[in-house]
Amino acid sequence: MAVRAVSLAMGTFFFWALHASLQVLINIGRFPAIVGTASLALGILTGLAIGTILPLRQLRDINRKGESRTPLSTLLIIIGVAFVVPSALLLASNFSVDVLRLTLIFLSPGPAIALALQAFLFRRWEKKNGKWILAATWSAKYYVQPEDEQ
Repeated sequence: MAVRAVSLAMGTFFFWALHASLQVLINIGRFPAIVGTASLALGILTGLAIGTILPLRQLRDINRKGESRTPLSTLLIIIGVAFVVPSALLLASNFSVDVLRLTLIFLSPGPAIALALQAFLFRRWEKKNGKWILAATWSAKYYVQPEDEQ
């Protein structure tokens, strides 16, 4: 089954944006302003970096080969950043609830921003080339189909 990559990214973006805003609203007031703001800013910068680097690499592969598959090493790096680093922080702090809340503030905006950037970059590429980027949903594979074929 294939879905337009832009639709998939935007649908998932709305879920992550809601999650991020709830986490920030619930947890940001529990810390000094500089700590909460710094954690949120780091999460935003992480989302901008991942949301720019990964889709541009995928678009480069699509231009060259007509399809792109996210390599296992890239997925492992993203999973490592998302799970191992917060787990290490929790273990280092003896499972402090405050560190958990800071970690949630840090991790919340990243996926939403990365997905919004991916949708924007993919849509810009689709308009420029007159083709759709389709996502094979379970295999992290993107491929191209002309707009007139449905």
